[in-house]
Amino acid sequence: MEHQYESLLKILEELRTDEKVRADLILWMQRSFGISRSFTQKVYSFLFQGMGLVQHKNKIYEVTDIGCEVLETKDPVEFFRLFSRTYFAVDGILEVLTQTQPAPWDSLRESWASYVRSKRKEPTLWSEQHLSSQLRFRVDWLRSMGLVDFVAGKYYLSRRGHELRRMDLEAAAPTAAQKERVAHNDIEDKLGLIGAFFQFDVKKRASVNDILPRSSQLKENRQVDSLWVRFVHFGGKLQYPFEVQLSGGMSDAIERLEMVANVVQKAVVITDAKQQEKMLDRLRVKRSALLDKLVFLQPGEVDKILEATIVMRSFTEAVFGE
Repeated sequence: MEHQYESLLKILEELRTDEKVRADLILWMQRSFGISRSFTQKVYSFLFQGMGLVQHKNKIYEVTDIGCEVLETKDPVEFFRLFSRTYFAVDGILEVLTQTQPAPWDSLRESWASYVRSKRKEPTLWSEQHLSSQLRFRVDWLRSMGLVDFVAGKYYLSRRGHELRRMDLEAAAPTAAQKERVAHNDIEDKLGLIGAFFQFDVKKRASVNDILPRSSQLKENRQVDSLWVRFVHFGGKLQYPFEVQLSGGMSDAIERLEMVANVVQKAVVITDAKQQEKMLDRLRVKRSALLDKLVFLQPGEVDKILEATIVMRSFTEAVFGE
């Protein structure tokens, strides 16, 4: 199952280069993969022909222009685009998992069933067995593309899957400002999931006054993008503010973090390498106390941490859950 996408590319390559395969693709697939002829014909009909990858013309099997493009790019994300255009509600699985991951099979099936039935009338007539087989077919292919993964009995979006979801949301935004807002919110939401796993109380757009002691409260309402808080017995209040700095001026972000530098354990900034150096240069000139508290992460690293968090959550629930 995990090698389906690789096998598809191999078949297309053999078909493009081997005359014997072009003469009888069905027989070659049957012998190469050790499967029955009836199943091979179904694979050809529903997958290769159904997606427009291969055509049978003048008694010869040929790779189509679409198939050649898939073979040349070897890009699982581009293949996903074609796959989701061909098969209904494949993207719905990514959407469902974004909200419920890590999800056991029964939970994923229930959520996806609600999704497909809200989109079309036909799925309301599907039997439970047909619903399960339709979902299984799609999930297995998403796993082979590296967009969905599975551990300890539960499914979740891989780092590539999260990146794809963000790309799609950004592409749907009509302006550059809205695209940036989508990316900003995406990171904030992921920080919330990560913080919750580590048993922090996560506050999105938290007030600086929530961090400062009462004796140092501000009259104006200044906010940090995210705040992780935990009260430790005999250890007091642990606080970790986060700022997402994807573009634009960083003066406000620096000022907000400097206000709380003396009362937090660490301050985390999500930004790129170029802006990181600019921020450090400004803080060094000022000899800011914030320098000793700063931790920098790049946006892609947040995706890595989230994936690891979901894996650990799945394992934790499987082993230590009720």
